[in-house]
Amino acid sequence: MKRSLLIILLFLISSCGGSSGTKEQPIIEPVLTAGILNLTVLGLPDGQSANITITGPNGYTQTISDSIKLTDLDVGSYSATVNDVTISGVNYQGFDTSISFTLSDNITLDTEVIYGALTQSQGVISGFGSVFVNGTRFNTDNSIITTDLTATGSDSDLDIGMNVSIVGLISADGTMAKANKVDYSAIVRGPVEEVNLLTREITVLGQVILTDESTEFKDTDFESLVPGDIVGVSAILNPDDILLATLIKKLDDTDSVFIVRGEMSDLNADLMTFKLDSLTIDYTSAEVEGELVNGESVKVISELAPDDNTLVASKVEVKNIEFDQGSMIALDGIITEIIDIDDLKFKVNNQIVIVSDITTLENGELSDIVLHKRVKVFGQLNEDNVLTLTKIRFDKPGIIKVNGPVDSTDGTTAITVLGINFISDKHTHFIDKSALKVKHFGLSDIEIHDRVQIKAFEKDTQFIIRQLKRVSPEDSLVKLEGALTNITETTFEVQGIVVQTTELTKFEYWDDVSQAEFFALIQDNDEVEVKGMEQEDSSILALKVEYEEDDQDSNKVELKGTVDASFETSAEFTVNGHLIVTNEATEYKDGSESDLAPGIKVEIKGQQGESGAILALKIEFDSDDDESEIEGVIETFSTIQEFTIGEFTINTDDNTEFKYGTKDDLAQGVNVEVKGNLTDSHTILAIKIEFKHDEDHEVEGVIVNSEFSENLQFPFIFNLEINSSDTLSISVSQDTEFKDGSISMLANGVNIEVEGHFNNNMLVAQKIKFEKVEYEGILSDFVSEFNFKVDGHSVTTNEFTDFKGGTVNDLANGIEVKVKGSLNSNGILVATKLEFDD
Repeated sequence: MKRSLLIILLFLISSCGGSSGTKEQPIIEPVLTAGILNLTVLGLPDGQSANITITGPNGYTQTISDSIKLTDLDVGSYSATVNDVTISGVNYQGFDTSISFTLSDNITLDTEVIYGALTQSQGVISGFGSVFVNGTRFNTDNSIITTDLTATGSDSDLDIGMNVSIVGLISADGTMAKANKVDYSAIVRGPVEEVNLLTREITVLGQVILTDESTEFKDTDFESLVPGDIVGVSAILNPDDILLATLIKKLDDTDSVFIVRGEMSDLNADLMTFKLDSLTIDYTSAEVEGELVNGESVKVISELAPDDNTLVASKVEVKNIEFDQGSMIALDGIITEIIDIDDLKFKVNNQIVIVSDITTLENGELSDIVLHKRVKVFGQLNEDNVLTLTKIRFDKPGIIKVNGPVDSTDGTTAITVLGINFISDKHTHFIDKSALKVKHFGLSDIEIHDRVQIKAFEKDTQFIIRQLKRVSPEDSLVKLEGALTNITETTFEVQGIVVQTTELTKFEYWDDVSQAEFFALIQDNDEVEVKGMEQEDSSILALKVEYEEDDQDSNKVELKGTVDASFETSAEFTVNGHLIVTNEATEYKDGSESDLAPGIKVEIKGQQGESGAILALKIEFDSDDDESEIEGVIETFSTIQEFTIGEFTINTDDNTEFKYGTKDDLAQGVNVEVKGNLTDSHTILAIKIEFKHDEDHEVEGVIVNSEFSENLQFPFIFNLEINSSDTLSISVSQDTEFKDGSISMLANGVNIEVEGHFNNNMLVAQKIKFEKVEYEGILSDFVSEFNFKVDGHSVTTNEFTDFKGGTVNDLANGIEVKVKGSLNSNGILVATKLEFDD
């Protein structure tokens, strides 16, 4: 023990009246000047020893192997050197290799030394504060962050969905982590060349990029992407060598840094070219880092846009991903190859991994080890460069989606929306799309009544959040998507939430259907999307219910956007860069063929052909997801500007459009259809009001003895034979809607249904529906796919025909098929769908 003793001797001499004497001197106790160090060692496996050297004043030195309390230390400056230790072949390092501290008199100093296993983690960023990757929160306070554009970045240069590589340290229990370096490089960065709505793929610099429900988008969405947009893409590789996007970020149109990464092929050293998939790389003037060899992974940078499928490189870097033996590895990827299912050996991101006795499974079983499965794997790299797994986390697809106000949250892991309890975990993606745009966003930032969108999956009777977005509320409606159960005549449930439908609910089963038709078609576990109002009893009053078709082989697509400026003819035009083709059977809603023009907002439902062109089966004008549509009788009428239908108050203004009547026709008892925007939970501002006449009639028959010119002028009249002896005159106006066809299909001999009201013994047509034609039988008289017969009826197919149970190459005489479509002006069935008999 070392002590310092300070003794102060005081000699007091005093004299009084010539006399003198001596006073007893006080004894001063020595003052102890020593410090205390309370050192805590964290991060190592239980029972394992650290290696820490402490040095201090007067030559003090001591080696520490575990947490300890040191007393009676001289005051002054000390340092602790944290030495590496190797445990079971894994290198553990200190989060700080050297720690300096000062001890003061009689004060206990608490100091922590944190160890972590040297770890390489490749995965998608799921959150910030600092950076969450593969379920681990990496502290980035002193990290080196690099991107394609900077070597001295910060987390402001990173985004949710970026697939990054991290070199850092993780404590043995996984609760503490530090990133030494975070590196991000886009898999491709450049102009969009093609957008495929059917496969949900885009092509950028010759690279085909697939998207799925896990793909994040920034400053765009899939439906908004058009050829020519400049995007940066982060992605992982699937077993089919197709890139699956984890993030698609729209960049400034003036961005001139183009990047593409991939595996080299067709190297020509004389011409100084090679290929990345179909893209030719010219490296004549490029700075090359590494040796160019076919099969090597490279990163190509260019400042010039591609020309004739050739990219002139300014720099080419050979980018081989190597992991250090003994390191702990974390990978987010797709199972690309099963090497030996008995030994449970497979590949993730082309890295060989193997299951061991200590491997734990999360969200799945060993039987889930199959091709195309998205997983996160964790383990140690052995001397054979095989990753021995300590954990596999199986990715589970979302089974429920909600969009609504927050009911409650504990600010940490739990949140309730629409009465459903959700739990977040370390893998949840948190994104703030509200006006606040908080970067380091989490449940602690969410307040009651904030509007959120949640995608979740079920685990052990709990809903685990895959993605949570805070959004700016557009209206008071809520949305719910998932599998339906407990179906009655007018209600069903989605994950326990009762959905009530009424005659006011709009139903879509690809096409518009009635309430009765919809409930006759659906069955348990069908996927539906519901839009409506949350009721006091937590049920949802549905304004719109849409059946979500899950047919991977279908060629049906939907597209919302505006007609492009290049519009010249309705026969062929583009919407958001997609080629749209119309024919005689194209149906127009809330408008007509003549209304098509540049800038017009439309929703297209159609079939996509092999060329990428879309045959429009239906074109709806002024389509808006946020519009509500109800039909019913006016129950209370206050003024033209305010009346009620059922539970809804309807407001009109000077912009409200009226069809088949005027505002003066509004009155109690009048039947109308209202389309508009919800201004609160029970009030609709009407955009359009269509009058439904009480005396409306529906008739069915065949067109006879009528003349149709090429340029029909409204109104015009034709004759409909409704039985063998009765003929009815039909009046057609510009407001007449056509279903399952268009005005050009009107011709003698065509069967139709007409809905309208009588005026002077003439039926004024509000809607004309063409008969859908279906033939079933033996295929005969086969000449080509464009010329054959089914059950004796002439049939033709085109690139838009949806083949089921076979392909166009299987067409031959003698086979049995079922074909659906519409008749053209020559009476030939143009097949929209052809099914081969099993």
